[in-house]
Amino acid sequence: MKFKIVGISSIVFAILLLFSLKVFGFDGEILIPNALKKGDKVCLLSMSYVEPWEDPYFYKERAKIAIDKLKSYGLEVDFYEEAFKVSEFVGDDTAQLRADLFNKAVKDKDIKAIFDFSGGFCAIQTLDKIDYKAFRANKKIFVGYSDASIVGQAILKKSGVITFHGPMLGATYHLNETLCFDNLFDILMNPKPEFELKNIDDGTPFQIYKNGNCEGRIVGGNMWEMQHLMGTL
Repeated sequence: MKFKIVGISSIVFAILLLFSLKVFGFDGEILIPNALKKGDKVCLLSMSYVEPWEDPYFYKERAKIAIDKLKSYGLEVDFYEEAFKVSEFVGDDTAQLRADLFNKAVKDKDIKAIFDFSGGFCAIQTLDKIDYKAFRANKKIFVGYSDASIVGQAILKKSGVITFHGPMLGATYHLNETLCFDNLFDILMNPKPEFELKNIDDGTPFQIYKNGNCEGRIVGGNMWEMQHLMGTL
């Protein structure tokens, strides 16, 4: 896939270089999940733990908004509410449950994509419990950022399947939310050989410091989570 870059700041350029670190690479063939289409069933869950002080009402309200948003793109939704079980021990008591639900979605032939709800903390607790062979065999779409990005990085490294570092349905945004999700589902449902990268905040063009062409593999992720993976396999 090629990307037409309208412009890019020096900070973003440095981050992209860091994201291409070989440590997150896969030695074999990289697989691309099949595109979504209207009528497909998708799963909504959380790989991060729910703190005991969180308001359950918040999750229920945001979950309803998230489900409605998925349905607005013509998708059927399986909501794995069990993944939102409140943790009493900083996620350690629910890590196996969250991983089991993820593996269940991976092996369900009817589910074509897995959407993380909103990130948070301690998704790293699930990494040694994910069935990476099953994920490669089924090559599902996985979408998430922030804490959930560590799951995407592990999937790329262990399964060799491309995941999507994109907006999550249970989070709130100060940017143009409709445009964010329209762009995401355009990529997931209408794959193209080339996409234009542009500033979706206020339309201000990115500044180009050096014109030219480049080719390589870009790995997206959260810098805080990426450093947690140092020294792991």
